[in-house]
Amino acid sequence: MSFLDSAGLAFPSIAESDVAKIAKLVEAVAKNKIAYPCSNNKMFYCFSSNEDLSDALDAYASYIRRTRDGGRVMIRLWRREGSEYMIVRGYAPILSKLGYYVLDFAPWIEVDVPTRVGSITLRDYQSEVVFATLVQLRHIGSATQMVATGGGKTYILLSVYDSLRQIKPIKAVWLTLSKDLILQARDMAHKAGIKFGVIYGDEYQPNQELTGITVQSAYYAITGKQLKLIDYPTKRELVNKREAIVELIKSADLIIFDESQHIPAKSVLAVMRANPNALIVSASGTPKRNDSDTPLIYALSGHIVPRVVTSSELIQRGFLVRPYIFMLKNNNGCRSGGRGVKRFMELRKCIELSRERALLIAKVVDMLHSLGIVPVMVHVNMIASCKLISNTIKSLGIYAICVSSEVNEKIRNAIFNAVRSGKLHTIVVTPLGREGLDLPNVRALVIASGGKSVVSVPQTVGRVLRSAPGKQLAIVVDIFDTDGVFKLHGLERKKMYTSEPLWYVDVVNSINELEEKIAQVIDFELKSKNLKI
Repeated sequence: MSFLDSAGLAFPSIAESDVAKIAKLVEAVAKNKIAYPCSNNKMFYCFSSNEDLSDALDAYASYIRRTRDGGRVMIRLWRREGSEYMIVRGYAPILSKLGYYVLDFAPWIEVDVPTRVGSITLRDYQSEVVFATLVQLRHIGSATQMVATGGGKTYILLSVYDSLRQIKPIKAVWLTLSKDLILQARDMAHKAGIKFGVIYGDEYQPNQELTGITVQSAYYAITGKQLKLIDYPTKRELVNKREAIVELIKSADLIIFDESQHIPAKSVLAVMRANPNALIVSASGTPKRNDSDTPLIYALSGHIVPRVVTSSELIQRGFLVRPYIFMLKNNNGCRSGGRGVKRFMELRKCIELSRERALLIAKVVDMLHSLGIVPVMVHVNMIASCKLISNTIKSLGIYAICVSSEVNEKIRNAIFNAVRSGKLHTIVVTPLGREGLDLPNVRALVIASGGKSVVSVPQTVGRVLRSAPGKQLAIVVDIFDTDGVFKLHGLERKKMYTSEPLWYVDVVNSINELEEKIAQVIDFELKSKNLKI
C-alpha cells in the first residue's frame, strides 16, 4: 500500500465514500454523539454526553507540568459544564475513540497532491507531507509537520499556503523566531513567485496575502507588552504598528509557525486566542521540545501528520550526506562547590574557558585541515569561548574567525559568503552568530557547545548534512566533556545520535585515535569509490 493510500485510510472523513460517511453521521446523530467546531471559539471542539467522561478525557487530553518550585500540576486540555464538553481542537480526533463522529473543521479544503509551489518543483516526499497536512487541516484545522533539517520545510509550508489559495483567496501570517529566518522564507517565497511581506524590528512592509512576523513582535503586540523595537518619534506610531500587527493576525485564514519546536507555548496560545478560527500549520524538525509543554503545543497546533521525514530517509535517498560522528572524550579537571544552577554554571565556565580544551579543539581543526576536510565550523556557547578557541586555532597557523552577536549582520553575511566561496575555511560560531546560517559546503563540524537539548543537538548536526558539489560525507567531532553532569549530557547526546539509523557514531579517547578512524572512513567511503572529498 502506498503512503497516499494509507494516509487516506487514516482520515475516514476524506477517504470514505459519501454513502458511508452519511451512514456514520446518521448513526452518530441518533446517539447524540457529534463533535463539532465550537461556533463561538473554534480553538475548541464541542460535544455533549450524559455520562461523566472526565477520566477518559484525562487519560487522552491532559498532562503533568513541572512548576518553578519543583511541584507538579495537571494541565487539562478540555472543559466541562454539566453535560456540555469542550476539547482543544488538536485533540479532537481522540473523540472517535469514545464513539463520536468528528465533523470536519474546514470541509471547503479540496485535498490534492501538489507537485509544484509556484515555479519550484517539489520532491515526492514534500508533496506527500503537503497532502497529509491538507487532509489534517480539513479534518481538525491544525497540523504539525515533522521534517528533518535539510528536508526543505520552507517549500513545504509555502506549498500548503499555495494549495489553499488555489481553492479560495486567503490571508496568511508566517511566524518565526528571528529576522534572519523571516528573510530566508521571503527569499524562497520570491523564488517560487509568491509575494511575502515582512515585519520585524523597525522593518514594516506587510503584504495583505502573506506576511512574515517575528514571534516576539506578535506576542508583544497581542498582549500589549512593550514591543522590543527601535524608538519611535511618537507613541502613536508605536501603537499604530502594534494595532496593525494584531489586525493582520486576527484577519488571517492561515497561521504558520516555522521552527515551532523553538517557539514558546505561551506565544502560540496568545496567537490562537487572538484568532481561534484560523487554520494552524506548524513545522518542526523534532517531535520533542526542551520544556514540558509538548502536549500543549500539539493540542494547539495539531499532532504530527502521518508523513514524517527523517534525516536517515533523506540520507538514504541522496538528499543529505551521511554524518560520521566521533565523540572525543575529554576531562578538564573542573570541580564546583556550588549547588544546582550555580554549580552547573561554574562547571560550564571552567570547561568552556579552559585553555587546554581550546588547544585540543584547535588540534582537531588542524587535523581536519591536514586531511583536506574543509570548511570546518566549530559550535560554542559563550562569546569568550568563541574568541579563545578562534585565537588558539590562529596560533597553529590556521586563519579562523569568531562569529557572535558582537558581529553585525553585514559583516556576518560577508563571513558566511567567504565560507561559501571557499575563501575562508574555519569559523567559530555562537548560538546568536548561527542565526540564519545556511552553509551547505561545510564538511566538518566540531561541537564544543555540549548540552543535551532534544531540539538543538539534532538541528546542529543537521546543518552540516546538506549536499553540495563534491561533498560525499560529513565529519562531526563532538567534544565529550566528562566533568560532572556534562558526562551525563554527553551520554544523552550519544543516545540522540544513535536514534538515527544512518548516523554513524563512535567514541574515541584521543586525538590520535580520532585521526586514525577518520582516515579509515575516508579510505572506506571515498577512495574505494575513486572519489574525492
